[in-house]
Amino acid sequence: KNAEEALQVAAKNNPYLNDESVYNLRNFASELQGLSEIGDEVSLQVMSQLAATGRNEDQIMQIMSAAADMAAVTGQDIASAAQQLNATLNGNAGVLGRQIETINNLTKEELENGRAIELVAKQYKGAAAATADVEVQLSNAWGDFKENIGRGWQNVTSPVKQFFLDVLNDINEATAKTNALKDAKGKRN
Repeated sequence: KNAEEALQVAAKNNPYLNDESVYNLRNFASELQGLSEIGDEVSLQVMSQLAATGRNEDQIMQIMSAAADMAAVTGQDIASAAQQLNATLNGNAGVLGRQIETINNLTKEELENGRAIELVAKQYKGAAAATADVEVQLSNAWGDFKENIGRGWQNVTSPVKQFFLDVLNDINEATAKTNALKDAKGKRN
């Protein structure tokens, strides 16, 4: 839930994203979870970081897909892989340029146009799905199930909680008035 809220806030501050983009990115995070070991909460958090840097929906999806495959092969976490790929859109080959010679040979303009992301996506294509551990995927799916059940439970219990909160507030208010009257009466005697 926090990762979803972080993405929503980042999207509001990004002129290239809207509510439909957030919806699509949430669905993409779920799809990525189904294909890999990367939980949707982790993906959403990384997506919110990418959104905060001004990336559009397509760029975020391309970076996330390539980062998932790259992370599966290199052993790094998806956030680090995504940051490296994101940096290339600023015209900086950085660490990737030292790791992958073809990226180092790209011009600044090619980097800014996403060519490095395309090369990484091609080089590591399908690695996240091919290396996914079913146990990890099951754990991620179970976590989503519990979140969804919890959301439903929250919707059911919220009115009951509000009722008790209102009753307690009324009791506290009445008690405070009663105490104030007792105090005032005690001062007169």
